[in-house]
Amino acid sequence: MDEDILKTIEENDTVSQEENTADEKHKTWLIFDAGNGTYAADATKVREILRNDEIFPVPFVPKYIKGVINYYGRPYAAVDFSLFQNDEQQNSKLFLILNDENDVAIQISDVREFQTLKEDYLQTIARTAESAYFSNAIDYDDGIQHLAVPVLNFESITARIRQDFENE
Repeated sequence: MDEDILKTIEENDTVSQEENTADEKHKTWLIFDAGNGTYAADATKVREILRNDEIFPVPFVPKYIKGVINYYGRPYAAVDFSLFQNDEQQNSKLFLILNDENDVAIQISDVREFQTLKEDYLQTIARTAESAYFSNAIDYDDGIQHLAVPVLNFESITARIRQDFENE
């Protein structure tokens, strides 16, 4: 009887390990709008989605930095992602607080959804000057249209912000 129980436990462990392996091939994405575009971000790279009514202007910064916001007593650079891409300015009060040490908040206009997809949904994108800030694209279907949504490369974005600050 004990051997049957032990065998059942071992079989369940094997099934659990197979499920974990299958889960590793899935990733959760935050799908959001910023200005006129739809984008995706690895959900693990976003600490919080914040609604903030007050942006404190700061002089001598790049035009896409609208100022700083107060995030639990710490100043975060408020980056208008549309202006960052040389598009028109947003007036949204939503920000993605990045999950890194750079203290950057990316301004977005709307959150569409969190979606878990298999990693094979990733598509490569052609390397152009504009795509330097996108790592890949994912297939996204919102029920109305099917889109190839670019995935933000936060490391490249924050590197440009640091470089622009040094040049200002």
